[in-house]
Amino acid sequence: MTYKIDTHYLEHSGGTKFYETVLIQEDNGPGLLIKRWGAIALKNGGGQTKYERGTHSVVAGEANKILREKKKKGYDHATKSGALHSWSGRSDVDAVMLGAMVKQHYGADTAAYVKDYFGLNAAGAVVNEEPKPREPEKPIERGETWGSW
Repeated sequence: MTYKIDTHYLEHSGGTKFYETVLIQEDNGPGLLIKRWGAIALKNGGGQTKYERGTHSVVAGEANKILREKKKKGYDHATKSGALHSWSGRSDVDAVMLGAMVKQHYGADTAAYVKDYFGLNAAGAVVNEEPKPREPEKPIERGETWGSW
């Protein structure tokens, strides 16, 4: 089984926010759209994540809708490297490579979700539960006198 990956990475013109879409489509199977957004400081693995599941036309339509909306709100395409972005536009990604790239890009929880969704862990059906959201990072304790110089 092979998968097609289509990614888009956008940054807001103000330089403070990012938005990422990763569309994964299985040959003759379902599609999955991973949307991730947040402060620009969280672009390497952080931010909030949401999933859209369905047929190829449904998830591709949702991705296009999001990209049009974001462009109207001041977002533009930006260069982003990484496991999934370097394979954008390819349609020959196998299951092992897909699992490894998603794990490297998003972490183990999202990789497990993607593998379950596409039935790569077992002969199971498509899953309907999203992985648990990541815990926000705890703020750094700087003390009462920090920055008072």
